Amino acid sequence: MKRRATETSRLVPAVVLCGFVVVVGLVFLVMGGGRPRAKVVSPTPSTTPAAPRVYSSGQEPVQGLDIRALPGVRPTTMIHYRQPGIAKVMIAGSWDGWKVKRPLTRRGDLWVFDIADLEVGVGRFEYKFLPNGHWEPGENRLFFVNKEGKLQRPRDIIFTARMERSDRIDVYFGRPLHNRESVTVELAPEVPIRTIEWDTGRDGRELLGYAVAGDFVTFCMSEPTYGTILEDEDRVTVAGSFNGWDAASGAWELKRIEKTRLWQGVFSLGAVQSGAGSALPEFKFVINGSRWLDPPLLAPNAESDNKGHVNMVLDPTLSSSPVLHIHTTHPLDLSVGHTVVLESEGEQPAYAIVTPGAALDRIVSQRQLGVLLDHERKRTGFRLFAPRASSVELCFYDGPQGQVPGQAAGLASPSETVPMMRNRSDGVWDVWVDELRIGAYYSYRVDGAQGTGDGFNAERPVGDPYARAMVNEDGHSIVIDPTAGRSWFKGWTDTAWRSPAWSDMVIYETHVRDLTSHRSSGVAPELRGRYAGILASEGTGTGLDHLKALGINMIELMPVHEFQNGITDHGWGYSPVFFFAPESSYGQAPLEGSHYYEFKHLVNELHQRGFGVILDVVYNHVGAPNVFSLIDNKYYFRMDHEFRYSNFSGCGNDVRSEGPMVRRLLIENVLYWMEEHHVDGFRFDLAELIDMETLTAIRDAARKVNPNVVLISEPWSFRGDHKMALKGKGWSAWNNQFRDAVKGFAKGEGDRSAVKASIRGSVDSFAATPLQSINYLESHDDSCLADDLTEDAKKDGRNLSAVDARRNRLAATILFTSLGVPMISEGQEYIRSKRGLHNTYNKGDAINQLRWDERKRPEAATTLRYYRDLIALRRSKAGGSLQWSMAVPDDYIQWIEPRDERALGYAINVEGRYPGARFMVLANSGDADVTFALRFPSLGWKQIGDGSRINVNGIVDATGRPRLFSGGAYKVKVPAQTAYIFAGA
Repeated sequence: MKRRATETSRLVPAVVLCGFVVVVGLVFLVMGGGRPRAKVVSPTPSTTPAAPRVYSSGQEPVQGLDIRALPGVRPTTMIHYRQPGIAKVMIAGSWDGWKVKRPLTRRGDLWVFDIADLEVGVGRFEYKFLPNGHWEPGENRLFFVNKEGKLQRPRDIIFTARMERSDRIDVYFGRPLHNRESVTVELAPEVPIRTIEWDTGRDGRELLGYAVAGDFVTFCMSEPTYGTILEDEDRVTVAGSFNGWDAASGAWELKRIEKTRLWQGVFSLGAVQSGAGSALPEFKFVINGSRWLDPPLLAPNAESDNKGHVNMVLDPTLSSSPVLHIHTTHPLDLSVGHTVVLESEGEQPAYAIVTPGAALDRIVSQRQLGVLLDHERKRTGFRLFAPRASSVELCFYDGPQGQVPGQAAGLASPSETVPMMRNRSDGVWDVWVDELRIGAYYSYRVDGAQGTGDGFNAERPVGDPYARAMVNEDGHSIVIDPTAGRSWFKGWTDTAWRSPAWSDMVIYETHVRDLTSHRSSGVAPELRGRYAGILASEGTGTGLDHLKALGINMIELMPVHEFQNGITDHGWGYSPVFFFAPESSYGQAPLEGSHYYEFKHLVNELHQRGFGVILDVVYNHVGAPNVFSLIDNKYYFRMDHEFRYSNFSGCGNDVRSEGPMVRRLLIENVLYWMEEHHVDGFRFDLAELIDMETLTAIRDAARKVNPNVVLISEPWSFRGDHKMALKGKGWSAWNNQFRDAVKGFAKGEGDRSAVKASIRGSVDSFAATPLQSINYLESHDDSCLADDLTEDAKKDGRNLSAVDARRNRLAATILFTSLGVPMISEGQEYIRSKRGLHNTYNKGDAINQLRWDERKRPEAATTLRYYRDLIALRRSKAGGSLQWSMAVPDDYIQWIEPRDERALGYAINVEGRYPGARFMVLANSGDADVTFALRFPSLGWKQIGDGSRINVNGIVDATGRPRLFSGGAYKVKVPAQTAYIFAGA
């Protein structure tokens, strides 16, 4: 049975970060236009609360602070509410876009409301109470209105309804219907129906272990089928080829259906198919993370993998729920929210909100989006893709800020409003206005259906997702002329620049603000933490001077697209808002859009100084304000059948990269940064959440611009790991296996076999060649290396010991003498500590900024020199044997394995049959000396590294001469926490 651990260290702290993002985003989205707020002041309870009444199951429930039952046990128009200690209650809901708050009437200790006053049609509606004028906490409540205009609980039989063609809706059922002949169907608002037809589905979910309905798969574990009895506190998960056979992930946990012995979980079919490659996905159920259930004896989808394991296979064609096809007489209007109303003899009606399906994905546009400047006619065009919107307005503003205290809803009022027109064939709204509006502040107002899961809000300004510059993430977009801005950018002078070959890259991950925000950077105060501050660090011995001396040739910048950052907060950038706009807080004059031009200038100057530029891009989720939810929530995000965001990112919303126009946006964004800003490559945050077709399309498009473009995947998410799927696909990936193996080994507690696999560039697992492996020990996530390796009981690496420093240098020795592409994180080279904090996304400058004077500590200075000389060795002609870029020959690396598992030696190209020098590395991570028995195959060997020094001419002995070795057998004693390096002529 395949059981592989999924990546967790990147994601666990991300939950904390993204939880904050989600809360802020929801507050922003829901407060606009009078919508319910997530945070409320609870009503003051009475000192003598009335005793709660007990209602039988057949009685209409009285709603309350802790009672959220669905009204309409029997058809009624009345809603009842009780809460002691309140003076008034109001109600608001989705029937009018949450615009009007209506009062309830008091009758004794009850508050009542008659929905007949709403004059709503049939369908499903969300609502909330406002006791004492405050929005109640918790999720929105629901009620359903029947054709008579009364509240009535529906039958829970419809799983989902999807518009598969413009004139066809497919209704998927959660269980078989026993009386199909009497079924009648209507649509609300009313649309003439031409015909309905049934597609017979087999419901063998309990034996197969799953059922497929539309874009969703429901995994089903039946206790009787598996011959097991479980308690409610037990955990049932599904593990498979799509999530690395991870048996512990809460993201793949099933829930027991109340009062049954059936456990179920609904997941995106795309998520299940994403990690399986071309083969059908395989899976098993796991109890409490350790008890793996074999398939039922009669399961038709049980297959052997020829390795002694029998797994279940998920074939979407083998299982489907019953499906009802509704054909309408004419195409449906995508901007209208439709509800399916299904009735049958003697049964309560059933309802389903129609969600966009394949019909929406057929609407695509090839026209340029965003701002268009027509210099010849002196006019400006604006285009927005919003195929389900009912109206879009272009708004111009006199000031930059979207939020203006004292105005209605706290929003700035536009100085000019221009209606936009929709092209129904491609879903694009556009308008041309007189004059070149360069420098103008603008936004959109987008209106549309108010169905469940829709985010349209005509009151809320929406920034342009294609904007080249923003005032800030919550301000207005700025019209930018790419050919202007000469005061900030004089033009490209990097035409001779060629980015380093992948085999020669040494990557330095850093953050624009961290690099120069501390006074020790020597940068002028007004430039610290900005794009200009990076260039201003020249001549200070910090920043660029430091990186140049270190031997870095590729700078990987943490995200610089406009992100959720406030005006003064220090953010990491992993909550993106506007993908095309460089982060405004790093600019010198953001109200003028200087940051667009300043970033160009930065890249141009970095190229002139020999640095390539890699951008960390975050396409898997978005931060707040969530502009895409206001343009079309259901188009831009993956949602389940109940319109809840998919959340395998841990950040609240997963972007629907497989949507044709989302895919186009991501491709165009990559090309934008390459063509307009000349960047050399990209690191994709949580790239496992980007579908493989989109990743392939990005690769192909990017290579047409730059055949040597660097594409790096962070290859995991909460749903799994896709490193194997990337094998030989032109992408490299962060190698967490290298990180964990080498860090563990450096602490004297690692797995030597895992270290050996890592040194070979992971070519025996996910990498076709070593260049697919980005080897690293530290990144922005999690604890930094100093705090991981320290002896300090509190894991505070500031209390730097000699052992800490030796461990760091030993790990660095393995990093730079392994096959693959090395990456280090800012400050790692001088043993920077984050005070033992595991994740510092919200710790601001106090923790994250680089303190350059820390380099003066004796152990730090020694380690910095060691890193510098290791990098020089790797990038030298002799180091060519470490820059291996092809399949690794079996004899390329030979192993020396003392009895102590904490010691490992390896010889690279030791016979000299391949280009580059011959190397031998002896690493001892234990706490005592270890003697290595080794053989030099020929004359001309010398020791060039002793764990604290690198000297390519040879480490000198007590006589002042290099220590030389002729061919033959030797025994070499290596001190604790030390690595020796030998080189052959």
